[in-house]
Formats: sequence, C-alpha cells, structure tokens
Amino acid sequence: MSQRMRFFAVPLALGVLLLSLPSFAQEDVNGLFRYPDVSGDRVVFTSEGDLWTASLNGGDAVRLTRDDGREWYAHFSPDGQWIAFSAQYEGNTDVYVIPSSGGEPRRLTYHGARDEVVGWTPDSRNIVFRSPRIQPSRVWQLYTIPVEGGFEQEFGLDRGTRISFEPGGTRFAFNRLRREERPWKRYRGGWAMDIWVGDLGTMQFDKVTSFEGTDFFPMWIGDRIYFLSDRSGRFNLFSMAPDGSGIRQHTFEEEWDLSNASTDGKTIIYQKKYDLYAYDIASGESRLLDIHLPSDRFRARERLVKNPGRYIDSYTLPNEARRIAIAARGEVFTFPVEKSGYIRRLMRNPDSREKYVAFSPDGKKVAIMSDASGEEEIWIASSDGREEAKRLTTGGDTWRFPMV
Repeated sequence: MSQRMRFFAVPLALGVLLLSLPSFAQEDVNGLFRYPDVSGDRVVFTSEGDLWTASLNGGDAVRLTRDDGREWYAHFSPDGQWIAFSAQYEGNTDVYVIPSSGGEPRRLTYHGARDEVVGWTPDSRNIVFRSPRIQPSRVWQLYTIPVEGGFEQEFGLDRGTRISFEPGGTRFAFNRLRREERPWKRYRGGWAMDIWVGDLGTMQFDKVTSFEGTDFFPMWIGDRIYFLSDRSGRFNLFSMAPDGSGIRQHTFEEEWDLSNASTDGKTIIYQKKYDLYAYDIASGESRLLDIHLPSDRFRARERLVKNPGRYIDSYTLPNEARRIAIAARGEVFTFPVEKSGYIRRLMRNPDSREKYVAFSPDGKKVAIMSDASGEEEIWIASSDGREEAKRLTTGGDTWRFPMV
C-alpha cells in the first residue's frame, strides 16, 4: 500500500468506528445558555450556536435564528425594538440586526476582521461593536454603526472592548483589553482587565480599579458601576462609585464563576455554568431562570462523520512505527501502519473524553489524557487493549499540557 493510500485509509476506518459508537444524549440537560442580555421581561441568549428569546419568568424559549454558523453577542436596543448581534452568515463575523420579535437578519458591517457587538448608544440609534480591523494583533477598538445601516465610525478610544454609558450623562465606563473568554483562573498578569471611566467631551480618562486581578463587564446603573471581578476568589458581582470608591460585593458564589453579565438598568442577567441568572437590583436577590429549550437536538443525534480527520486531537507513533494511536471525538484508537490488522479502541469509556496520546518508545504502552475521574489526568493503557487503563496522576485541578 502506498503512503498516500495509507494516509486516507486511517480516517476512513476511523469514520466507520466512530459511527458505530453509541449516542449518549443527556435527557436531563436542557441546554447550554450563553451571552445573555435582558430588556424588561425578555432575555436573549445563544444556545446551539443560534439566538433564542425567553421570558424573564422562564418557560419555553423561542428560536430566532437557524444557521450553520454562529450567532452570538446579542444585545437589545435600549428601547427594546431591536436585537443587534454578531453572526457568520457569509462566513466572516459581522454585525447584524433583527426586530426584537425576530425576522430576517440585516447585515451592517462588511469588513474582513471580526466585528463583535458589545451594546448600543443610549438613544437606540447606533450599535456599538469592537473590532481589531486597524490596529495590530490583539488591539481592539470600539466603533458605532447606525441601525439603519451606513458607514461605521471610530468611537474615539485607542483601545476599547466593553462600554457602558452613564445614565443621562456624558461619561462612560469601559474596558481596554479583550480577555473575558480566556479560561485563565485567578490571572494576575499584564492582560488583567481594568475598568476605566472616560469623557470624550473633556478628554479625561481615569483607571478607577486598581485590583491586580480582573475587573470587567462594567454596567453603569444609577450612580454606581456594577461589574464582575475575581477579587473574592471566584468571579462575583460587585459595584462601586464612578471614581472607584465604595466597593460592595453583591453575590457570594464560592464554587462557580459568574460571566457574560449585562443589564437593562433594572435587572442584571448573567451566566453561571451554562445557566442564566437574574439579579434584581432593587431587592439584591438572584434567581435561576427556569428556561426550557424546545430543540430538536440535531447535533446530539447519531450521525455519520464524513470526515473524522477534522476531529483528531492528537496522534503518536512509537519508535518501531508499526501502529499509530489517534485521539478523536473523545476516544483513542490504534491502527496498523502498513499491514492490515485489528483496529483497537482503548479505555472504552463513553462518559469521558480522551484527547491527547503518547506512545511509549517500545510501543507497548500509550499515555492518554482523560477526564474519566472527573478531572483531566494522565492514564496509562496497554496498546493491545488487553489490560484495563490505570490512572497515573492525581490532583487534576491544575492545568496539564499535552504529553510529548
């Protein structure tokens, strides 16, 4: 068999094996809810890569979009008439807008860079988005574009990623860095996000937080700025005066981080795990939104993977190079390299994900990164699959890089 034929034979065989694996749909998992926003008694959020709306009181959600690409970063206009969001309808990430009740998305931006919606101007006439379209890598700036369409305008900041306007005033609170989606826990480095307060009229800009960790998602409500911070260990909700004084803690989560907070001035909606919670500013109480997602669960259905090569996490060869080990779609397989032979599946645990592999030099053992214990640990399995895999490490609450 030629080298080229061997190259294609492995993904083909892998596809047959992966098709034969059973589907384990979690009936008790209602949905994974992300990037929420609130307007009055309605919430909008992303699940299954699409936009949905639901009542603040819970109940059935209504799907607003359905596309193979992603739709996310949705924000209601302050008057509640529109929903602006970022989407990949034409492949690139651009800004779109639909009526808040749903409808055909109308594209507003056409630049080749990523355009991510972060909010609206208080008059509901312009959408605010961030983009790295002009500055070098990792430098994001804020732009506005009219809801009717037209040319976008730079907001006027050298850097900006999140913004919230002072009610009835000329100032605004903002973040300069974009790091809210990076899973760095208790980060204290140079990419830690701070909150600034600025005024384009007076051209005065002050950094109002001095915590060495992360302060982000500023929300200017009344005479205070609410925000998320990990200064308590976990990301919780805090508030402060516009000059950074008088910091108060409003939630006291010790197990899970809060993320993706947004507000309409009366309610703060945020994500904890993959559920949505509403914090009532007047009462100071938080509650879980009991939302039901009436989805067809299309991506959870058993299906043929036409190109399993796209799902390969890692592969490895021993020194003797007789077999190759491949981790793909949460499982580990070994294949003969040149001659025909058995395809072996190692560990055989459908409830866990195995994603990194490393052969021992003699080809008798395979090191596997697996979360079968609940945390990502290194396991050792015999390459012939005859012996039960054994866990090699403990203390998986630390980050482990792939084995080399």
